[in-house]
Amino acid sequence: MTATATASTNDRVTIGFRTLRLLDRHDSTSRDVAEVIESDPRLGNQILKMARSPLCGIRSDDLTVERALVLLGFVTIRKLVVVSLCRDISEVAAEEAADWRRALWNGIAAEEFTRRIDETIASEALMAGMTRS
Repeated sequence: MTATATASTNDRVTIGFRTLRLLDRHDSTSRDVAEVIESDPRLGNQILKMARSPLCGIRSDDLTVERALVLLGFVTIRKLVVVSLCRDISEVAAEEAADWRRALWNGIAAEEFTRRIDETIASEALMAGMTRS
């Protein structure tokens, strides 16, 4: 990851939601997801930091976002992106943040509710719940 420009808060929120949509698609590749994540240096660095943490134990100096995605798995990346979105939404202007927050929490609630019924479609419920808000 070599990008030096910092994405604006609105850009980071948009990138986060684009990443979630890709993670929910069955035909997405780690390269597709990495390309979106790499457009937000902050998110890319968080993923690299997690992969290099003692929990994962990756010591490679040439670790890429794409390789970190494969090593951590889409489920873990998805959780990290949701946490990142929660932080980024809190930085958005108040009137926009309320809409983003409502959409995100509706999606999380839909996902959790769906997981209790059918684990296989739970990840799709996040995006469906967000679009219904």
